[in-house]
Amino acid sequence: MRCFIVAIALTLTAGATHAAPVKNPYAQPPSNVLSAVSGDWNKDGIPDRAVLVADPDNTAADLLVYAGTNKGLVLLTSAHDVAYAGMMAGTQPSLQVAKSGALQVYSENEGVGTGHFDRTLTLAWRDNRLVVSGVTLHENDTTNPDGGGSCDINLLTGNIDRAAGPDFTTKRVRTTPGAIAVDAWDDDKSVPEPCRF
Repeated sequence: MRCFIVAIALTLTAGATHAAPVKNPYAQPPSNVLSAVSGDWNKDGIPDRAVLVADPDNTAADLLVYAGTNKGLVLLTSAHDVAYAGMMAGTQPSLQVAKSGALQVYSENEGVGTGHFDRTLTLAWRDNRLVVSGVTLHENDTTNPDGGGSCDINLLTGNIDRAAGPDFTTKRVRTTPGAIAVDAWDDDKSVPEPCRF
């Protein structure tokens, strides 16, 4: 299959500041592209580009973030299997730009099985790298109305606003502060323990 440059008409120059575990970060077939947004995430005044692509080997999506330069775009960082990605409606991830300008990765499962969730990763530029600074998630099981819960996690401060069954009252709990580099994010293991419902 003929490949196109991440399915968008952009000139990309070779080079990256981080190792790229994602296959072919400069050449993705259009059918793999799930979402794309622009913003200035490294705060240099030049628009950057983020692209979410399907991992053909897994039910997940890879994130590619390109930094804008005066010579085009260069790969800034990539994150392999950063979010769940299914084939059905209610299972497709997407990229968003928050009111603050932060890049966000949204994923959900509202269409398969009884265990449903939605999750938003908020990314920030810290110490010359893109990190996961916050996570908002909701989980529920349609067979157990008292199960599941929700969390609003600030990884920079360690504060978590957590609500869980059976009363779903929101309480402030703590985790060890520390943002996680987006290329090191593990969608199963990186969520703090109090929010693994």
